Amino acid sequence: PLGQGIANAVGLALAEKHLAARYNKPDSEIVDHYTYVILGDGCQMEGISNEVASLAGHWGLGKLIAFYDDNHISIDGDTEIAFTESVDTRFEGLGWHVIWVKNGNTGYDEIRAAIKEAKAVTDRPTLIKVTTTIGFGSPNKANSYSVHGAALGAKEVDATRKNLGWPYEPFHVPEDVKSHWSRHAAEGSALEAEWNAKFAEYEKKYKEEAAELKSIITGELPAGWEKALP
Repeated sequence: PLGQGIANAVGLALAEKHLAARYNKPDSEIVDHYTYVILGDGCQMEGISNEVASLAGHWGLGKLIAFYDDNHISIDGDTEIAFTESVDTRFEGLGWHVIWVKNGNTGYDEIRAAIKEAKAVTDRPTLIKVTTTIGFGSPNKANSYSVHGAALGAKEVDATRKNLGWPYEPFHVPEDVKSHWSRHAAEGSALEAEWNAKFAEYEKKYKEEAAELKSIITGELPAGWEKALP
């Protein structure tokens, strides 16, 4: 449902901040991660997204980074028909840091720079407004509501492939794309091993807290928990 994604993200960012405050020690920072979320115009129209954004700003969830896909199209047509507020100004009023990436279709370096800037702001959540064209690359349906929630159709898919210069068969992943993404598997394994080693050291110094955190992560309740029930 619209607005639920950003609401869940605020909950996850709050969990990070709460766990960090509860378990990090001056000599051992074991909870330190970011929460990323993508939301669209439809999500921004929902009341729940404003409520949770207000809370996130109030709590100063500096490790929450939200990408707002600003494409001006809803399922009923252009957002001009019903949604013309300044989202940027509203989020600034809610206590967020706001960045605007004007070319979301191909401005990859701008997006990378925006993430870097967002990470540097530690006392507030960040909204990165990324202005995009819905259905980018489709010669006949881009920037229209007909590409919102409906399949392009075989003819338009073929036209889009030609327009984007993509000569591959459906579902084929070219080798250079595969190798580019596959490097993250090794990076991820190394980061996990590094964290596991850090947690093993933490466990030696802070047995009780480590056991508690393990219980939270695994969902296993302490032995005899049912005896505490009336």
